[in-house]
Amino acid sequence: MIQHFNHTMESAPTGQPITWTNPSGVNVQLSATRTFQQADGTYCREFTQSIGSGGQSSVAKGTACRQSDGAWQIIS
Repeated sequence: MIQHFNHTMESAPTGQPITWTNPSGVNVQLSATRTFQQADGTYCREFTQSIGSGGQSSVAKGTACRQSDGAWQIIS
């Protein structure tokens, strides 16, 4: 899941949802909703993530920023 998250944060256009199914059969949909740059030059993206199976899902919103090694870390 981390690999999918990093790929989506790095390359998906804002507003384009990316969907995958994790190994346990749970559907995940992730969409970057806003991209911005902090004062120190760090790129960040706000996102919405929906996780669900069997007709039930939960939605979470947050912000992730690109770290110096290229990985994206959720900061809120």
